[in-house]
Amino acid sequence: MDKWSLFAAAERTCTSFASKIAMTFTTQEESRGVMNKFWREVSQNAMDLAVLDWCHLFGNKRDELHWTNVCSEDSTFKQRLLETLGVSEEEWTHYWGQMRKYRDKDVAHLEVQKISIRPAMAIAIKSTCFYFSEVQKARARLGIAHHRVLNLDDLLDSNLDKFNEQAALAFAGTGTLRKSPFP
Repeated sequence: MDKWSLFAAAERTCTSFASKIAMTFTTQEESRGVMNKFWREVSQNAMDLAVLDWCHLFGNKRDELHWTNVCSEDSTFKQRLLETLGVSEEEWTHYWGQMRKYRDKDVAHLEVQKISIRPAMAIAIKSTCFYFSEVQKARARLGIAHHRVLNLDDLLDSNLDKFNEQAALAFAGTGTLRKSPFP
């Protein structure tokens, strides 16, 4: 795949992740009533899709969109990622393992287990924002950048605002109590 197409696919996956995270946060509901099952499923499905997107970017080096394939010329990517996240190599490896386990056992293969624990998404959000920024910088170095530099944090905030307004209408229509849209 040519670099332009690879970067475009990586950007789409990052923005898809941001959209799914926004949907996850804005569709969380209080536990009561018949409609709860609907909102719980919407929120859970969005979370599962966000985990799948994240795993395309960070989960498996054989994936075309894994950072080692998209930012292959950047020997400092992982070091700078860890610094940005404020985590050690061991903490990253542990988190990476949690995300892959969740994807493998709860999303992709649905293995029977006693309890399923959804991973915390703060590191996933920050790492995806970092990845997106690095793709933007790589595009600029190759002269194939967007006319204006995009910021995934801004896109996530915009999605949160947009989905929050839409979810408020939907929750009001179903009479469901909402949790805070922010984790």
